[in-house]
Amino acid sequence: VQPISYSSDSYADAVTNNTNSTMKGTLDTWYKNNLTSYASYIADETFCNDRSATGGSGYLTTPTTTYGAYGRLIDRRTPSLKCAQDGDKFKVSNESAKLDYPISLITADEAAMAGGVYNTPNSNYYLYNGQYFWTLSPSKFSSGSSRASVWTVRPSGSLGWYFVNNSFGARPVINLKADTLITKGDGTALNPYVVSIS
Repeated sequence: VQPISYSSDSYADAVTNNTNSTMKGTLDTWYKNNLTSYASYIADETFCNDRSATGGSGYLTTPTTTYGAYGRLIDRRTPSLKCAQDGDKFKVSNESAKLDYPISLITADEAAMAGGVYNTPNSNYYLYNGQYFWTLSPSKFSSGSSRASVWTVRPSGSLGWYFVNNSFGARPVINLKADTLITKGDGTALNPYVVSIS
C-alpha cells in the first residue's frame, strides 16, 4: 500500500509557475475589459509574490510553512519592497514569472507601508474601504488543516490572513510610466490624481 502524499517533491517544484490562479484570470479579464486602450501609459514593473519560506520546508504538508511577509509583518514589523527570488518577480517581460498583462494585486508589505498593521484597526488610510480584499502575499500553509492562507486587508483596515477558499474582493494594481503627466489632484481621497490622456 502506497500512502497518498499531497506534498511537492521539492521546494523548487512547489514554486514553479506552471498553473495560473483563479485570481490571475479575474485580473486579466478586468484588464482586457477596462485598460487595454490605456496600455501605452502602463509600465511593465515587478509584482512580488514572495514565496520565500521563513518557517517549514516550503513544500511539505508538515510542518507549517510560513512565507516572507509573515516574518516581516508579524515577527519584526518591518515591511520591505525587496523581492529575493526571480521566480516571484511577476511581470510581462519575466519568462520565469510571466504575466499576460501588467496588472496584479497590492502586496501585504505595500499595504503595511500605507498604514495597515496586523490585527490593528485603521480607518485613516487609502486602503480602508470597510471590506475584505486579498493581497498578493502568501502567509502560510497550515499543516493542521492542509490549507494555504493569503494576507488580506480586513473591513477594519487591519491586516490579517485567511484561507484561500474564502470569497473576498480584489483591488487591481497597475504602475504608470514615469512620463505620465498628472493634470490635477493631490492624491487624497477627496482630490485624487487625474492623469493626462491625450
